[in-house]
Amino acid sequence: MIISHNIPTHLSSTSPYDISHNISTDHSSTSPGSISHNIETHLSSTLIISHNIPTDLSSTSRSISHNIETHLSSTSHYTNIS
Repeated sequence: MIISHNIPTHLSSTSPYDISHNISTDHSSTSPGSISHNIETHLSSTLIISHNIPTDLSSTSRSISHNIETHLSSTSHYTNIS
């Protein structure tokens, strides 16, 4: 099951830099021990900041693990925070 939220932010009626957030939460039945959050921030049609936050809720571990990747564009390097 995937829950998806699309949150547009309009800075002005003529602004080319309207900000759109696409947030999807994946409660996939194929991996019942994990929840994945995908957050995309669209600053313009060419600049997209993407965050992928998987949350591991496996029964073999008592800790919750977040792996946050920030992609500034498809051609640039990204920052990985564990």
